[in-house]
Amino acid sequence: MARILIVDDNEVTLKVIESILDSANHTYLTATSGYDAIELLEREKFDLLITDVNMPGGVSGFDLAVTVRAGTENKKLPIIFLTGRRDARDIQKAIESGADDYIVKPVDQEILLSKVSNLLNGFSGETSYAERYFPIESEAAWDSNFRVIGISERGIKAISRVMMPVNMKIKMDCKFFEMFEYKAERVRVISCEPSTEEEGCFLLILTYVGCSESDRQEIRRWVMSRLSKAS
Repeated sequence: MARILIVDDNEVTLKVIESILDSANHTYLTATSGYDAIELLEREKFDLLITDVNMPGGVSGFDLAVTVRAGTENKKLPIIFLTGRRDARDIQKAIESGADDYIVKPVDQEILLSKVSNLLNGFSGETSYAERYFPIESEAAWDSNFRVIGISERGIKAISRVMMPVNMKIKMDCKFFEMFEYKAERVRVISCEPSTEEEGCFLLILTYVGCSESDRQEIRRWVMSRLSKAS
């Protein structure tokens, strides 16, 4: 059982999160602005912070996270962002401001409890949520075969003997996706670097193109369930 601070100016969202945390026997306090949250953090001890991104009063979730990370008392406090934003730039800003994880609204009970459990059990720190790939071994292909070594809700890690240009969009087929209705017909190459582990090969980071949030949730549930088991 943990003590959690929830920050959101939307009463409905607060009630939803409270109900979910109640089901797991967590205790919590709520704040409706970044200013109120900062005051609570100065007076009270918490095990986790869950905060909305967009809030009134001039202190956003980004600002709140930066303030927490700049302090000493709560510098290592795990932080989960609640956001309706799905753009890669917003996710990168979340990482840079100090978030450990994020949840796209509407809040899903299974996903929230899984992420809370992971952070409370120490699954955070040097590796940001955006890079948490669950290790797998699967064959995949575009014009040539390559080997998938990691899956996350944001993309794929793969080993290839073929160098691929950054930003190139490619059509691929991967056995991993047979368990989902979603088929990653197109992915984009984010980076392609010589592999430090396999001579003559390249490490590819690929992101999904045209992947809906419901598709990402399916992948996210799969990844988080296996990360929970692995921890």
